[in-house]
Amino acid sequence: MTQIGTPSYIAPEILEGESKMKPSERNKFFTRYNAKVDSWSFALVFIFCLKGELPSDSKNPRQAEASTDPVVNKVIAALHKVDPKERLLLHEALGELKYNLKDARLLCKKNWSFARVNLLHVAASCDFKTTKWVLDNFVLQDNPLYNVKKQDDYGSTFLHFAAVPGHLDILKYVKETCDEEVFFLANHYCFTVLHHAAYEGYKDIVEWMLDNFDKERIIQTGFKTPASKGKETVYDVANKNGNTDVCNLLLNALGEKVCKAKNYS
Repeated sequence: MTQIGTPSYIAPEILEGESKMKPSERNKFFTRYNAKVDSWSFALVFIFCLKGELPSDSKNPRQAEASTDPVVNKVIAALHKVDPKERLLLHEALGELKYNLKDARLLCKKNWSFARVNLLHVAASCDFKTTKWVLDNFVLQDNPLYNVKKQDDYGSTFLHFAAVPGHLDILKYVKETCDEEVFFLANHYCFTVLHHAAYEGYKDIVEWMLDNFDKERIIQTGFKTPASKGKETVYDVANKNGNTDVCNLLLNALGEKVCKAKNYS
């Protein structure tokens, strides 16, 4: 098993713990990736967004003070505890935050971190409560830098980040509150939200999208366009990963001509 991620944002128990593990113990070690790890990463991105830089010593509590608002600093500190036993979960800490509007606008203007992901990208990879909190409090309609369609350097929106771990609750919430166009944006790998769901084998997401979105739009973005660029279709990525249930679902909903055609036109 290979560890992935940007070291600057990875929780200390992960970085330090792995170095002490024997190869035979790695699988057991990786069970330590949990919500507390996400809290640490979120805190570091939060600091970067507010200050425009990461602390030189991420374990130094003084360097984690990123705001003029003591309440904001208190929340960051609660997420930025070196000991995961003392570290709060994201929804526990963010639920207490009564942010300063000036800090909120600064956050939106300085939302660049590794690969230009922002707080919304990070939240979507964590859980629904955190994502809803960011959408409700920090997505300012008059700031184009923080639009929900904002893509990182690899073309991924925050919905791509939500689809990879299978957060259907986030996708449902966004469909009710935002422009559906964001669901059909493809990243630089020609992957849409549906591609990611099929690739990871999330039958519930694939079924929900087939039931709630226009099938012609799904065919156009999930089958016609990728095929015309020589890339994999939604069916291709599901089949490649051995996700038989998803393949059967697509075949039943869209037919073999659409799913298995290599040069769809």
